[in-house]
Order: sequence, then structure tokens, then C-alpha cells
Amino acid sequence: MKQERHLSVPYDTIAQQLGLQANDCLMIASDVTRLALAAKKEGTAFSADRFVDSFLAVLSEGTLLIPAYSDYLKNGQTFYWKTAKPSTGALSNKIMRRVDFLRTKDPLHSVFVKGVDTPLISRLKDISTFGENSIFGYMERKGAKMLIIDVAFQNSFTYIHYLEEKWQVKYRQKFTWNLFVNDGEQTKKREFHFYAKKLGILTDLEKYEAFLLETGVTKRFYYCEIPMTLVSLDQIETATKEFLKKGGKLYRFSFPFMLKTIAKRILNK
Repeated sequence: MKQERHLSVPYDTIAQQLGLQANDCLMIASDVTRLALAAKKEGTAFSADRFVDSFLAVLSEGTLLIPAYSDYLKNGQTFYWKTAKPSTGALSNKIMRRVDFLRTKDPLHSVFVKGVDTPLISRLKDISTFGENSIFGYMERKGAKMLIIDVAFQNSFTYIHYLEEKWQVKYRQKFTWNLFVNDGEQTKKREFHFYAKKLGILTDLEKYEAFLLETGVTKRFYYCEIPMTLVSLDQIETATKEFLKKGGKLYRFSFPFMLKTIAKRILNK
């Protein structure tokens, strides 16, 4: 059954209203633009630090993850661990200035982390960005949760690509990149794998998202009409298999997109 709930103000009490447990691991993917505007309308200045700290207070025995992905990197480029600007929004860039969060060193899907599992997460290393020993593999083993704030599920539920690689789906294939990782002291060349879409394939999670909401695997919250989706990853694999068994798909083929991709490759040569 679809679950929806409207949250009370102020914004720094949101974390207390989601039903989180003290020992949870939570990843927050967000666009906080409208959240800041809503807070201002309510007569409160929005503080990203206060917002994050409110979650840390709830997760007193747990771990908080903030995506710090570098979607703009290309094969052969260098990932500057200390200075590479995340492509995952204002909250990520604010966290980058805090010294109490650790950034992991996967050049494609690094995260900022704070909490009891920080030492464990800091040791994660996998040749594949969606591999078993990646941050996504850790999240599966931990039974983590993900909170998506005012960002399209389609564009933010990166975890689904971990399952696609795990299942070796036929509409994706392994690509190999050679990237350089600069840790602030030295630069090392590393090989990375990622399971990327084949030519003409587009991710399409609209019906999948509706299925997850209807079955209760995800919960929808609203803060001043701003949507927030809480995903329980410990239920995701079973639910996704059920969705696919019923004929659902996580992708679609687009011939125009295929032609556009081919043209772009030719022009970039």
C-alpha cells in the first residue's frame, strides 16, 4: 500500500520524523534549493550544516553517506580526491568543506561519510565502481536506507545499477577505463570497470518507482509540498525481482538516442 505523509516544520526536525533508527546507515541524495526557499518562507534561514547535523543526531550509532560523484570524468582523466567538485548538488559541495566527513576514493562514485562505519568504508576498494566491494555493495550488506529529496528517482537511484551489474543484465556491458587518482600527495594510475548502458539504451524507472511505492518498499514524505522518498534497500532486491517477473523493465530503447550517441562519437573523434 502506498505510504505518504506530510512532515512538520521546521526543516531541522525532518530527520526525527522519518522513522529512522539510531544504528541505520543512510544515504541522502538531494536538491535542497526548494527546501531552503521553504525554510525562508517559514521565517527560518536554511543552514546545510544544521540540516546534516540533525541527521547525525538521529543516527547516533549509525552512518551517514552523502554522494560526491564525479559524473563529468572521462577515460584517462585524473580524479583529484581532495579538490574534485562533486556533481551531486549543493549539499555535497557544502559537506566537502567540512573536516569531520571522510571522502572515499572511488573516482566515479565517491561518497562523504561520517559515523561508526567510517573506518570500514574507508577500506573499501573494488576495480568496479558498482562491484561487490564498492560503496553500493556495502549498502546492500548493511541493509542501508536512501533518502531522495526533491530529485527525480530516475536520476538519483544509482543503487539500481549495482543490481544490474550483479545480475549481469543483457542491456548493459562492462567498460574499462584507466583513470588517475591523486590523493593530495601522489598520483597513481588505476583501472576501473563500470557496467554501462549499451547503445540506444535509456534508464526508465517511472513504472518501477510506482511499483515500489505501491508495495511499501519506498515511503513518500512531503515537506511544504517538497517530495522526499525513503528507500529500504534491504527489500529492494526481492522487490525488483518481483517487478521484473511481472513484466516490468528498468530501461527502454530509443533509436533517436542511439543516432545522437553515434553522431556525438563521430564528432568527438
